[in-house]
Amino acid sequence: KSITNNICPDDCSQCYDYADVVDNPRINNQSGNKNHNRYHNEARSTGKMHDGVDILAVAGTNVHAMMCGEVIHIRTDLPQDELHKGRASKGYEAGSYGNTITIKSKDKEGNVIYLYYAHMSKINVTVGQKIKHGKIIGLSGSTGNAMAVDVIYRHVHMEAGTSYKIYGGANGNLKCKLYGTMSAEKFMKTKFDSKGNPIK
Repeated sequence: KSITNNICPDDCSQCYDYADVVDNPRINNQSGNKNHNRYHNEARSTGKMHDGVDILAVAGTNVHAMMCGEVIHIRTDLPQDELHKGRASKGYEAGSYGNTITIKSKDKEGNVIYLYYAHMSKINVTVGQKIKHGKIIGLSGSTGNAMAVDVIYRHVHMEAGTSYKIYGGANGNLKCKLYGTMSAEKFMKTKFDSKGNPIK
C-alpha cells in the first residue's frame, strides 16, 4: 500500500509519527545519573548491560503506544500489590518483567520493530488488536521484580527488538522475549541528552 505525506495508514501497518510512552517522559535516575537504566549505556553493578530503557511513571499512569502496530502478546496474570513485594511465592520470580505488552510495528524506514512494555498494572488491549501511536494501551505499575523498586523509581521498562520468542508457562502467563535488541529511545518522540535529561 502506497503511503504519501508520511501519514500513518489506518491499518496501522507502518508508523511515521512516534509518540511518548507517558506524558513528559523522564529516564529513571535511581542509579545516580550513571544511566544504568538506559540501553547498553553503562554496566550495572552486576556487570550486566540493560536491554531496555526505564521511563519513570507513578503506578497507574496512562501508558501510550509509541508506534502504530499490532498487539502480538500480552501477559496479565501478575498482581499489582505492594504488600507482596519480594515474595516469589506470590506469582512472580526474580528477573520478572511482570505484566507486559508486545506490539509489532514498522518504523519510518519500513523496518519491522517489536516494542515491549513491562511492569504494567493494567492492560487495555488484546492480542490481534491494531493500535495507533499515542493510544492508551494500559496503566503503569510495579509488577514483577519492579515490586522491589522504591516507589519514587517506579517505571515502565521499554525494549525494542527485531524478533521475539514466546515461551514458558501455561496459557495466560506465557512470557515474551525480544531478540536483536536496540535502544527503544530511537522510537520515542522525546529525545534525551547524555545524562538522560529530555532535550527541549
